[in-house]
Amino acid sequence: MPSELIANLISRNLQNLPFAWFFEEAVLVPVPRASLMQKDSLWPSLNIARALEKNGLGECRVLLRRVKPIRRSSLVPAERRPKPLEHYESMSVEKMLTVPTSVVLVDDILTRGHTFLGAA
Repeated sequence: MPSELIANLISRNLQNLPFAWFFEEAVLVPVPRASLMQKDSLWPSLNIARALEKNGLGECRVLLRRVKPIRRSSLVPAERRPKPLEHYESMSVEKMLTVPTSVVLVDDILTRGHTFLGAA
């Protein structure tokens, strides 16, 4: 699986990567898809986060959920893509009992960063 290969590559070369400190005591949070999740739906970001966790790069926690579906960025022209505020307003955040040292948002693809900004 590609996510496992990439996570393994990051783990093996972590000391030489400029972003190694991201993974110090990290909580790995998969970014939700644009649609509402159904049971057994494909969720690439979750697969990547779990692969990173398996390689000792943090703890995968599903803390963000899409509560209102939005347009998929890949299906519309750039000017019609959802903005960060629309992403923010369409998600909910699960509470944690402790404050993590580091939170790493995990996504499968980054275009303009609007989903990331809304998730953050």
